[in-house]
Amino acid sequence: MHRIHKVQDGLQNLSKTAFFKIKKQLKSEGRDWVFRLRDDHDEFLYEYRQRYEEMIASQKELWDIVMANKQGNPMVSIRAIESLHSLTNDIARIIDLAPSMAGDSRASSGYFSTPVKDVSEIPV
Repeated sequence: MHRIHKVQDGLQNLSKTAFFKIKKQLKSEGRDWVFRLRDDHDEFLYEYRQRYEEMIASQKELWDIVMANKQGNPMVSIRAIESLHSLTNDIARIIDLAPSMAGDSRASSGYFSTPVKDVSEIPV
């Protein structure tokens, strides 16, 4: 809570000119980052892989929560399982897009299936 007050005090002391200068700088940095991702395929693939790794780490954490709360607090497990379902769908989408992100010619030739919107659509 003390940290929030410090930030609020800092914002109150920030001049209008400084605020707009920082805002302009952030927009410029964001635009530069997007252009870099657009122009540098390796940089884009690196960022893509980082997001995938984050999802896998989150999935592991959620499974740990499910297992730790299975007996003690089943509602926590249920919420974690709901989040896992959503995350699993996101992982399926990112994996499905990976060939096209990497420039794999098989992706546009119909080699890969239609993108999956929900893992429940996958036949078992």
